[in-house]
Amino acid sequence: TTFEFTNSGKAPLVIVSMKGSCGCTVANDWPKEPIPVGGKGSFTVKFNSKGKPNMQQKNITIVANTEKGREVVKIKANVKPSSSK
Repeated sequence: TTFEFTNSGKAPLVIVSMKGSCGCTVANDWPKEPIPVGGKGSFTVKFNSKGKPNMQQKNITIVANTEKGREVVKIKANVKPSSSK
């Protein structure tokens, strides 16, 4: 999934890192350069659902120069086991 965002702050946004809550959730492709005020950016998140049936909730922690210093993006998925035929 691709997440898009706009810098609504009062200074350029600098994303230092992004990390998933487990090895099955990986964030990639976030902007490495500062995003100007009003500028847009995006990042991708890949979730490997193998062996994880039913409702799943995963977090991506973003370390950036925001007020809190850390922001969290949450994803939810209802994983249905494949039927073997």
